[in-house]
Amino acid sequence: MLLSRLDEARAVNLDRAALKKSLLRTKALFLAHLGKEEAMFHPVLEKAAKKDLRAQAVLSLFRDDLDAVAQAVNEFFARLDADDFGEGFDEAFAKLASGFRSRISKEENLLHPEFERLQLG
Repeated sequence: MLLSRLDEARAVNLDRAALKKSLLRTKALFLAHLGKEEAMFHPVLEKAAKKDLRAQAVLSLFRDDLDAVAQAVNEFFARLDADDFGEGFDEAFAKLASGFRSRISKEENLLHPEFERLQLG
């Protein structure tokens, strides 16, 4: 859902008002996604990390990654809030989309399998 919203936003890129509206919906989805991750996965990982080195490593990776993604998100949306579509906007958008895609890929390939391992273990 989140990635499809980014693709939709990219499709309306020439219409700045539609782009802003689409990206603000994307921001809301991203924040909801992070809230779900925080509520579902992090408590299990936090508890397991106290005695499981693998869980500790995954948790550390996701904390560091979240910091980087959060910084990119905050910078991008501050720019969007200021209606700054000027120089570098396309690059900032590409960085945001890349960060989302990378984060989701890591979740699917690392976080979810680790969560399942801990739930089953």
